Amino acid sequence: QGRALRTAKSLDEGLSLVVPLDSIHSISQQNEGRLVHLAGALSTSKPLFDPSYGLSIQAVKLKRNVEMYQWVEYEDSQEYEENGEIKKETKYSYKFDHNSGTNQGLSLFLSAMAVESFTAVSPNVQVGGFVLSKGLVDKIDDFKQLSLSHLEDPHVDVTRRGDYFYHSDNPRSPEVGDLRVSFFYAGLSGDDPHLGSAARVTVIARQRGDQLVPYHTKSGD
Repeated sequence: QGRALRTAKSLDEGLSLVVPLDSIHSISQQNEGRLVHLAGALSTSKPLFDPSYGLSIQAVKLKRNVEMYQWVEYEDSQEYEENGEIKKETKYSYKFDHNSGTNQGLSLFLSAMAVESFTAVSPNVQVGGFVLSKGLVDKIDDFKQLSLSHLEDPHVDVTRRGDYFYHSDNPRSPEVGDLRVSFFYAGLSGDDPHLGSAARVTVIARQRGDQLVPYHTKSGD
């Protein structure tokens, strides 16, 4: 109840102080340190690249997801009573699957991946003339899978099939150790002929120069 009351007070305080901006392209010194409200399209200074696959995109984040085909062990345990004693029976099953390193079963094929997953983040993200703080950039996490239909196979040992690149001699019949690579993006920051218009965001934050940073209320939020 105490936290709810503090939040309510903070919201009321913010509502009474917030300044809607007439323009996101000009920065008024009168709003320095104040809580401001603005909306507009995301923009970044440079596209994000993955040169290994000949891929680039104008976005806030680009994520490469690498999965390895392998045997995965699944464990199913049940307890039962016999002669007054509690006993445990465990059954194991195995499935040929692709695993991206999540806790989904126990891999029986242990090997360092030749290609690693990673997420690239633009060092400069703006809405109009305002630069978003790291905390605001962290909130841009609505990832969508990137279509690879317009790309060529990047190497002779890599084959594109659908929206995946395969490190496999035969993607239709992969073997243990083969890799499947896909890409995801968040915060499209430029008009793209394949993906559409730049993503629009709404921000309420404190203006500090041309930066949008956290605002601390008197109530403590």
